[in-house]
Amino acid sequence: MLVVGLITASAQQTPPELNELWDLHAGIATIASALGALIIAHAGLRWIMAQSPEERDEAKKTIIYVIIGLMFVVMTKDIVDGVYCWTLTTAGTGSC
Repeated sequence: MLVVGLITASAQQTPPELNELWDLHAGIATIASALGALIIAHAGLRWIMAQSPEERDEAKKTIIYVIIGLMFVVMTKDIVDGVYCWTLTTAGTGSC
């Protein structure tokens, strides 16, 4: 039930109270994307130049963790929008 409410609420328009937060989110997402690309490139080089299977596994794990982290950064806005709107509609204090 909560998931349906979050999906429905996240599809609605962004509340004006959160605009400042989204400006911050956009800045953080830009920085995270740039750092993520650099870390993935570095891990890729480590993977190519690895001498042992352990070093290759470590480089692969780094790439996977960075991709998961970037996915989290991208999904954060929808999650916060959904929870905020779901809370407003459930409490009966407003809607999005």
